[in-house]
Amino acid sequence: MDFKDVGSVSPDQSPQGKRQHVVEVCNFVDAGTFIALSAQAREDFHEQTALEAVITFLRQYGRPRQMTFDRDPRWVGGVSGRDFPSPLRRLLLCLGVKPHICPPHRPDKNAFVERFHRTYGQECLQIYHPSTLQEVREVTEAFLQHYNYERPHQGRACGNVPPRVAFPTLPTLPALPERVDPDAWLASLDQKMYLRHVGRDGCVDVDLATYYVGPQMAGHTVLLQVWAESRQFAVWSQDQIVRLLPIKGLVGQEMALDDYLQYIKQEALAAPRRSSARGSRKVRQSSLWEEGA
Repeated sequence: MDFKDVGSVSPDQSPQGKRQHVVEVCNFVDAGTFIALSAQAREDFHEQTALEAVITFLRQYGRPRQMTFDRDPRWVGGVSGRDFPSPLRRLLLCLGVKPHICPPHRPDKNAFVERFHRTYGQECLQIYHPSTLQEVREVTEAFLQHYNYERPHQGRACGNVPPRVAFPTLPTLPALPERVDPDAWLASLDQKMYLRHVGRDGCVDVDLATYYVGPQMAGHTVLLQVWAESRQFAVWSQDQIVRLLPIKGLVGQEMALDDYLQYIKQEALAAPRRSSARGSRKVRQSSLWEEGA
């Protein structure tokens, strides 16, 4: 999956006053068959609405074994203060879908959707030059029909016939579960270590949360190891565990699917604000430290 910018839409059409990327299309292409499964056009793709696009796709098709995407912050989250997976990655892990993130500057690792984007751009967007969101949706819907059912595809798997002709049916994927463990993503971090320097207040920060280690550890460097089964950090210092800390931010119980999806969408909406607040807090702490020194 990936975003395709529609450059023919003027910034004058943007209700948000955007100067670029006024309309984008979030495309989902099946790896192996080249079938374009879904194309969702919006004017407001951010971390929450990108997550909503994925949820819409999963509700329609079920759970694939893996979903591949690049390091767009709307997929992987901002870097400021984040140590745990982004809301999208947590969603996929909790649903049993492997998130596969491409290495930096390697679009070839997401080749199926990148190849579709080239064709979509050359044979649709650059020909019809849609100028509004509605026009983008109309030409895109018509192009998907042409691409999947009428246009010969030179991909090796298709054998110079349209993807939906070469593959008239796809395997039925598992449906979304009725109940979800919202903390299941933690298992992917089991035994992971976080290196931290303990502040003068005896605290360390991990993933936008503050943990009290103790004043006796102030100025020391510690390792926080994830124990997923017990949902704790083991705090290591000089090859010894000096403290066990409950991991913050966990829900602690299963949720109905709809409740979970609403919860994770709220997490995606709040994530940028939390990262920004944490970054501001760290700047203030750094200034106070320097003044005290």
